[in-house]
Amino acid sequence: MKENKRISEEIEKTLISLDGLQNLESNPYLYTRLKAQIDENSMRNNPSFLHKPELKPLLFLLLLIINVITTVYFFESNKTSDTAKSSLIKSLKQDYQIDKIQYDNTNME
Repeated sequence: MKENKRISEEIEKTLISLDGLQNLESNPYLYTRLKAQIDENSMRNNPSFLHKPELKPLLFLLLLIINVITTVYFFESNKTSDTAKSSLIKSLKQDYQIDKIQYDNTNME
């Protein structure tokens, strides 16, 4: 019983001391300073010009132009005649010395 009374007194002392504590005042610009420091460090670690927001629309446009050129080239290459394809196959067969049996095994027609 004596032990419980001593524990209760200690708890009361602790609660009273906690009631007397005041909230700590923080610097109102602390978050702004931390954010600026993080941004500065990230820019120092990533000096690439690709991360600049001014260049992103330009890079997107460049990628789009490359895509259009590739698409046009792809569709134009499908229009080549069968004679051009057969002459290309013939020259490749001669260059790599592929005989007819090997070529027929790889042909999927």
